[in-house]
Amino acid sequence: MATNTSPPSPTHTQSLWDRAFDSLNGDLKLALNQARTQKRDILAAVLKAAEDKRATCLRRGWKFKRSNGEVVIIRDLLEKIAKWIDRFKTVGDVAVQFDASSASLPWAAVRFLLQITVNDVQQFGTLVQDLEVLSRIIARYKEFEKLHLSRNSPMQLALETALTVLYTEVLTHLARTIDFFSKSTPVRIAQSVLYVGDKNSIQAVLSQEDEVWKLANLQDTEDLRFLTATVLRLRDQATTKLLDEESYMNMVLGLSTSPFPIHHQTISQSRAPDFGQWLLKHENYRKWCETSSSSVLWLHGIMGSGKTYLFSVVVDSLLTTAASHQNPTPFAHFYCLSTEAEPERSSADEILRSVLRQLAMSQTNNGVRDMLASEFERRSKSARLRGLDLPKLAGKECVDLIIEVANEDPIVILLDAVDQVQDEHRYALLRCLDRIMSLLPPPEAKDIMITRDNTYNDMAQFIFQKIDDARLVFGNLSSGTRDSLANALLDGAGEMFLWARHQIQQLRKVKREEDLLPALEANVLSDLDKLYENDLRQILDAGKASRQLAIQIFSWLLYMKTPLAPAALLAAIKTTSTDLVTLTLADVSALCSNLVIMD
Repeated sequence: MATNTSPPSPTHTQSLWDRAFDSLNGDLKLALNQARTQKRDILAAVLKAAEDKRATCLRRGWKFKRSNGEVVIIRDLLEKIAKWIDRFKTVGDVAVQFDASSASLPWAAVRFLLQITVNDVQQFGTLVQDLEVLSRIIARYKEFEKLHLSRNSPMQLALETALTVLYTEVLTHLARTIDFFSKSTPVRIAQSVLYVGDKNSIQAVLSQEDEVWKLANLQDTEDLRFLTATVLRLRDQATTKLLDEESYMNMVLGLSTSPFPIHHQTISQSRAPDFGQWLLKHENYRKWCETSSSSVLWLHGIMGSGKTYLFSVVVDSLLTTAASHQNPTPFAHFYCLSTEAEPERSSADEILRSVLRQLAMSQTNNGVRDMLASEFERRSKSARLRGLDLPKLAGKECVDLIIEVANEDPIVILLDAVDQVQDEHRYALLRCLDRIMSLLPPPEAKDIMITRDNTYNDMAQFIFQKIDDARLVFGNLSSGTRDSLANALLDGAGEMFLWARHQIQQLRKVKREEDLLPALEANVLSDLDKLYENDLRQILDAGKASRQLAIQIFSWLLYMKTPLAPAALLAAIKTTSTDLVTLTLADVSALCSNLVIMD
């Protein structure tokens, strides 16, 4: 943003016209020099010439036709020229009025052309039409220079260059017009030349003017970004407190110590470099990123289809975006997991505390949102008065504070593997998320289904990498067998990375290369059964009602002669169920352990 608001000096203004004049060839300079005058006040002289011609046109009622057939009253164009001259005078550069240098030359050329005698009304009308355009540019860009070239901006040099080119086009057009009308009438008639305006020349002027405005718009955008960043920085200073190291760490200990960056780093570093790029290009993902309103993105896939790795791709993308912005959108991510070693990863309260920490506490300095700092001060004081340790925030309290953050900034919350959360905690977590979304504009839900087509390139890369890592037959696998194994695995895996990995693990038991392909064919069905055994066990152990509904769903899908549409499947289940039950498509997937996919 500019700090220097003083107008450019006359020398600076002249320099642009001087540069433009110096760039002309000798013939054009010679033509323009004919227009130079000893008049002390060039603006008064050109204004008088315009008013004299206006009086003549008014008296004679001169009109002319444009190329499109439109009839134009010439005196109206001369009135516009007079207004542009007055406007130029009000800008306040008195030096140009009495200057004989290139800065006053365009006005001298306009005066010269207004004073010539043109007997053909059509020729004169076309001439005045062009002069009105050039007068507008001469006057307007005097103001433009004061507005745009007084800024301390990286765009200033580009703007000066573009303006110099524009002024060069203006002088070129004036020089060619002067050269034309400087010829005697008999010579022009002998050459069978009638002046109808140099369309290419005037179009070059207008095209260059467009380029100048494009650069000016870029400069305005740059300034707007600076202002926005300044406002956001001031706002952050008002809503964020910088704590000392000890106070900051005490707040982290009192809120959440979940090592979410390590969880992400572990997943991110274990995937292939180009894995999951299809997701970032997916139409629904791009719409989700670009939307300015609240939005939900669901990523669906069967067990082993790489959902967690795809989740890490999204996290990396958002981290990269955040690193390139001075004031990025606050976002939080969490990898849920059901494990006795880290029980907090399947606890609703612990997940929400980690989300709140990421949204309200800076990861780059000791900054903390004011509302969170105030809440901790209040709770700490209360705990000290009662002689108790500082209690952890409950899920509901976290939600209240998350909503406060959302009221100040747009937020992004990413959760992976919610199905890994303990049943009672999962319901509480979803209820809290629903409460957050209910206080925002109704979110638009977008779904992305992981399919074989989407993951084909990732799967091929994954299979070849795992075959190489396995060092089958003591690392002596031939390239031909390697390719055959990869093709067979690629055909059978679909979108299931877990299946492909399991098959390759089984092949490590084979000691001879010629036995690999037969072993793969023999193991496919049995190993697939083992892979699904856990899912089927979950269905059977889910309870009588849930088990019966799952069996009905599988029965309908297996024994129908034609595929059922989702709505038809729900209607069929409701019709055949002994209990009055209302299911959603999400319920169907949950009851069947995601073995049923809605296409």
